[in-house]
Amino acid sequence: MSDPSHLTSHQTAPAIWEALPPRTRQVLKDAIKYAFPDPFVEPEHLLLALLNSRRSGAQFLIARSRVDISPLRDILAATIKSDAPHQAADGELEFSPAMLRLLVDTRELSISLGRTYISTSHLLLMLAASDLPTGQMMRDAGLTANLLRRCWRKWQRQPNLRRRWALGLEAASMFRPVMPQVPSLKTVAALSGIPWKVLVRKSLLHPGYRTDPFQMYQYLRQTRPFALDPLLPAFVAVNYADVQFVIKDPRFGRGPFLSDSFPPRVRRQLGAPETQRSLPAMMLFADPPRHTRIRSAFMRVFNAVPMDFIRHQMTEMIRYLLDQMASRQAFDLIEAFSGPLPTNVITRMMGLPDADAPMLSAWSDRMVPAIGIHSSLQDLARADTAYAEFSAYLKIKLSSRTSDGMLGVLLQGDAADLPQEEFIANCMLLLMAGHETTTSLITNGILLLVRHPDQRAIAMQSAKAMALAVEEILRFESPVQWTGRVAMADMQIAGQVVYPGDLVLAGIGAANRDPAVFTEPSQFRVDRAENRHIAFGFGIHYCLGAMLAKLEAQVAFYEFFRRFPLAALASDSLRWRPGLVLRCPEKLMMTV
Repeated sequence: MSDPSHLTSHQTAPAIWEALPPRTRQVLKDAIKYAFPDPFVEPEHLLLALLNSRRSGAQFLIARSRVDISPLRDILAATIKSDAPHQAADGELEFSPAMLRLLVDTRELSISLGRTYISTSHLLLMLAASDLPTGQMMRDAGLTANLLRRCWRKWQRQPNLRRRWALGLEAASMFRPVMPQVPSLKTVAALSGIPWKVLVRKSLLHPGYRTDPFQMYQYLRQTRPFALDPLLPAFVAVNYADVQFVIKDPRFGRGPFLSDSFPPRVRRQLGAPETQRSLPAMMLFADPPRHTRIRSAFMRVFNAVPMDFIRHQMTEMIRYLLDQMASRQAFDLIEAFSGPLPTNVITRMMGLPDADAPMLSAWSDRMVPAIGIHSSLQDLARADTAYAEFSAYLKIKLSSRTSDGMLGVLLQGDAADLPQEEFIANCMLLLMAGHETTTSLITNGILLLVRHPDQRAIAMQSAKAMALAVEEILRFESPVQWTGRVAMADMQIAGQVVYPGDLVLAGIGAANRDPAVFTEPSQFRVDRAENRHIAFGFGIHYCLGAMLAKLEAQVAFYEFFRRFPLAALASDSLRWRPGLVLRCPEKLMMTV
């Protein structure tokens, strides 16, 4: 154990906050609940939370130890005021010095084991090895440090990958690398004695998924529509009803950060920032009431800017880009048109200089991989740098208090009262949403309309026909294929038990091809009248800029095919972007 003299209850435990994955934060949240109304969270509160945790590394070690923990749980429950009314912890509550020392020592243990995160198994190992009274209680019950360490080593050699990834890699989430040290999944599968073709057929990490995800969706719908992915530590939902349930049910949280559940002093002790930065500060990853406050502030923007003005700006920019393309016989559609268009439109709407659009686009491109389901450490590092640069840029712009564009509307409205970091993070979200998803929508739409000339002819007949075509493109090739939710309570879905802290991936692209909802879902029909797609999400997280994206796509498609009616693909071979969330080709070479 480390020397306790260097920490007091009012000092922070450096680097602890960023090392806490969702499952561990859920356990700490339960420990805080057990401690209330006492002023301190003690190690015994943490031990009870670990004993009561489910689908966690700590629970796996306890099960492998074959020790009956019922007496230990009963003793802890009897000594802790667990009958206190369930309510938010008082702002004065904080971790005791012993609890802080334990967390710091656990951090050192996790580093010595080659891990960048503090898992529940690390906490259990540290408690058993400590000289704290709770450690002695564990040893008296038979949960010795040596026994748990042997169980941990067996766990690391666990040949069942599904169990290993689903229960063990607790740092995995939408915002942390799922497999940071695995160079080849095929090699791992071979070493584990699992036939590669059998294993990957059931996983979203199938090497052929990017090329044709819809074949995977069909297979999952027929065999396991709601189940744990063999390689990703998450449940996967593909049926329309299940996806809709996961997205809208309040028992699922949008963000795995769980930061709002920690009392202020605990947050400071753990080294949390006073104001959230980057991804945690975005409304996309927030839950009510924080989400409601931010969304209502930014909603005013989309109601304040006249649609006629937006259409005029779009048409002007689209025609300018088409003029630039007209002199070229071949071009990459994304580089020449669908990439710069959304960025230039959102740049003008925000009241920023046109000349800054390429720089803003570059920042957005570097931020997007960080919201992927299995982002790498390099992705996260690049995103942090991009956000820091964007933040410094926008602070300069905000200092002028300009009244132009969306920034002016925001500064004059409720958003002016938001903390600056929260304001900047959500401006970045507007940029990302206006750039990446709309680029995918326009690229996928032109690709589909080129490949289906009969459907293109129908779409070009009128503005109403084009509007219907956009809805079908959104359904057929949804720009966003997956969204994530974290369970906040026990529940059952399709016969599967989901526990607090479980990550669930809701398949938007899969739901939009569900034959239970859509007639002939694999057919691309631009005149489809009944089209209840959920490409823009559902419920409180429905995309703020949905109407803007649809309008931009309608104008872009009409103007593009009016100018280039003979546009064709230079090659039928496409390479799709890496990752699971966004669906878009890396390049789309075309001739006119």
